Amino acid sequence: MSSGEGVEDVETLSAIYRALVDEANRLNIVLNDLIRSKETLRALKSLRDKKEGVERMIVPTGSFVSLLVENVNPEKVLVLLGSNVYAEMSLERAMEELDSRIKQGQNALEAIQSQISQIEQKINEAVRKSQERPKSRSSS
Repeated sequence: MSSGEGVEDVETLSAIYRALVDEANRLNIVLNDLIRSKETLRALKSLRDKKEGVERMIVPTGSFVSLLVENVNPEKVLVLLGSNVYAEMSLERAMEELDSRIKQGQNALEAIQSQISQIEQKINEAVRKSQERPKSRSSS
């Protein structure tokens, strides 16, 4: 293997590392959204169980727009299934769905973090090998 191949290996490994870190960051964002959504449902369920409606509630509809909704006492919510398809679910069923998605996301994040660790080791090994090659050539 020439010294150019070692550099290419480090560059390839670095590109894979960056892609994995990007994916981990994306998954963290999704997980945080799921957790916040579940916390909101839990709060609504608590109010419903106490037979207390909410006089007014701000419901975000996007990053820049929210709705002011009056007399909120939800029995059912809409949950995004994917591809702009929603399903109507009870608060309890929606929380179960979010729990399942949170668990899947956490498992995926753990797998990616494991891959990141493996790539870091390979990068360190490739760098170490590329640094050792010039020494062995100069001593011969």
